[in-house]
Amino acid sequence: MSRIDDQKSSAFLWAPRDRPWRWLLALAATVSAVAHLPVIGPHLAEAPYMGEEFVVLTVACLLLAVAAISCDSAVVYSLGIVTCGSAVVGYVATRLIAFPQLADDVGNWFEPLGVVSVLAESVAVTAAILGLRSCRTRPVAPLPVEPWSPDSPTEADAEYVGATSSRPDSAFSWPVWRTPVDAGGA
Repeated sequence: MSRIDDQKSSAFLWAPRDRPWRWLLALAATVSAVAHLPVIGPHLAEAPYMGEEFVVLTVACLLLAVAAISCDSAVVYSLGIVTCGSAVVGYVATRLIAFPQLADDVGNWFEPLGVVSVLAESVAVTAAILGLRSCRTRPVAPLPVEPWSPDSPTEADAEYVGATSSRPDSAFSWPVWRTPVDAGGA
């Protein structure tokens, strides 16, 4: 992979998008975390593995909320989809399949805190998808795009001069290439 490809993928993954969806994602992730707090204790006593999963989910949702506010990058939106989407899938699974020590949850679709958390997590997933769909990111540095012509120098026949471009539209200085003909050679 070339350096320019690395810059493009890095800009896509980590560049802040400054999208309004981040606020909705942060709010929904916080509501999800708060909705899980009251059920952690009973689940640690009844089904410790599920209580521990609630602790991990609560911490993950709180970290997701902070990350969405501070740097709403594609990575944050992707983690929002994975984290909150997994929680919704887990809720549905425990309502359809009898998990060890949680058989009484089968068919219990309208448990109040469960409904709140599933709604919040669904909103978080939707906000994350909408945030990811936005194509506009702030690039790390402007990438030069020069039209190709048959007379354009290539790396094989060009000599790096060390001078920089004086293009007014570029906030970044790019190297100038000079062919042997420009340098006074044959």
